Formats: sequence, C-alpha cells, structure tokens
Amino acid sequence: MDRSFKFASYLLISRVYTRSLLQASVYGLTTTLAALFLSNRIGNWINILSRLNTYKVTLFIQKASIVISAILFHYLDSSEGAQNVLYAFIIVLGCTLKLSFIGNSIAIEKDWAMIISDGHLEQPLSTMRRIDLYILVSQLYLNVPGLGVRSPHNPTSSATGEEEASVPISIREDVQHRTFLATLALGMLYMNVLSFGGTMTAYLVLIGYNSGLLGIMKAVAGIMGVAGTYIMPLLAKRLGNIRTGLWSIWQLALTLALVVVALTNKLDYMAASRLGLWMFDIAENLILQEYTAPIHITSITGWQYSL
Repeated sequence: MDRSFKFASYLLISRVYTRSLLQASVYGLTTTLAALFLSNRIGNWINILSRLNTYKVTLFIQKASIVISAILFHYLDSSEGAQNVLYAFIIVLGCTLKLSFIGNSIAIEKDWAMIISDGHLEQPLSTMRRIDLYILVSQLYLNVPGLGVRSPHNPTSSATGEEEASVPISIREDVQHRTFLATLALGMLYMNVLSFGGTMTAYLVLIGYNSGLLGIMKAVAGIMGVAGTYIMPLLAKRLGNIRTGLWSIWQLALTLALVVVALTNKLDYMAASRLGLWMFDIAENLILQEYTAPIHITSITGWQYSL
C-alpha cells in the first residue's frame, strides 16, 4: 500500500502542478534527505521497543500519514490561498511515511527475518518481498518465541528472557564493513532515473503520458519484481548469493541499455529491468545478513537505507 501511495502521490502532484517538475522534485528531494540523515537513527531506535511494539508503532505512523496526506491532496487543488501551506504539510507527511516505512522494513525484513529463518534466509526473505506478511505479524510473534528475545544467539539473554539491544555502529565502521561496496552499489542502482520513481513519473505525465498507461507499466514492473523473488532462491542454490547478484545486475544493465537505444517501448524495458533490481536487492541483503552480527544488523541496515 505504501509503495502504491508513493506512486499515486506523484500522479496527484503532477495533476495539481501541471507546468513544472519543481514541486515533485522538492517532494522527492526532501523525503530522500530525511532518509539520508535519519535512517540510521531509525535503525537504532527499533531496538528500544519490543519487536511487536516496534511493528505496531511504525505501521500506525505509516497508515496515519497516508490517510492525512490523502485528505490534504483532496483539498490541495481547490485551496489556492493556502496551497503552499498544504503542500508543505504533505511534504512533512511524506518524510514521516518514508521513515516509518524504513523502520518497518528494517524490523520485518532484517531483524525478524534472521530469527524466523534461523540462518537460512534465501526463501524467507524472498517470500517477505513477495507477499504482505504484515497481517500475520501478531500471530507470527506468538508462534516464534525467539522474536521476544533481542539476541537469541546470546545464551544469557535467552535464559533470562530479557531483550538485548542492538549495538549501534558509526558511519566509519559501516564504510569499513566488508559488505559496504555491495550496499553502495545497491544505493546507486536506486539513484537511477530510468525507473518508475517519483520524478520520472511526474516527468512522463508532464510530457503527455497517460496516467492509466503508467499505472499499467508500474504493475508490470511489480510483476517482474515478484518474478525475481521466485528466481533468486533457485539461482542462489546453484550459483551462490554473490554470483547470483552479479548475474542480476547484468540483467538490469542490459535492459536499461535497451531503454537508452530503443526508439519505442522504452517503458517495457524499464519494467523488465525490475527483475534484475529485485534479485540484486535480495542478494545484497542476504550477503549483508550473512556477514553481519545480529547485534549490528538494524544499525548497519539503517546506514544502508541512508544510501
């Protein structure tokens, strides 16, 4: 729902501000800067609350931000006098939504995944990317006792039932981490404008693309990404995580090269590139969790999201 609202928000911005990309760019830049400066703090904050409470808080903030933003978007076009003020509130809510989404993703896909999978992450992580497990979280929390303990690898904390907080790491330690280059590569891939990101969506609307067509291509891109979650575990069993990541990034590069040289069907190739992107994303996360101690995983993932 959050990714869908992000896509819809740029369509709504383009509908109100029909002659410029400035407003869409400001929205995207501000939310990105919020993630850049605050993601690591979110990663550290996750360990203050229990795992279930962390999930509930971040989910509530997400949904509240979406509802309030939708209401403000409804009045944005008709309130000429207060349009800038309303848009400023929408930007703030966009930052809140972004940070709560990051917190939720770190908690579920990183922290929870390590406990649930017991070290065998390929299939659980791919499944979490594929379907919405959030409706099952409360039941999952009750059925997996390890989720009630911060570090099940620590015999003392397991025996006492107490939660052990994650150990924060500095940016210097993150840069020196053996997985940093893979993390940097993933961050650079998401900087690519040849995607269905916010600014590109606003630009395509500005030059005359129909929002319905963009919605269809966004759905196709999502289908390609989901296909990647099925293919990734199969290739990882044969090639390993690192080689699978290399193959996936080449698939991404080749399809985006076709976007540059193609005269038609550019959106088709952009959608196809999501296959390699999702596969590389999963491969990078598997490598990160393989070489990162459990007590560092949320902190280092916070730095990852800041990229």
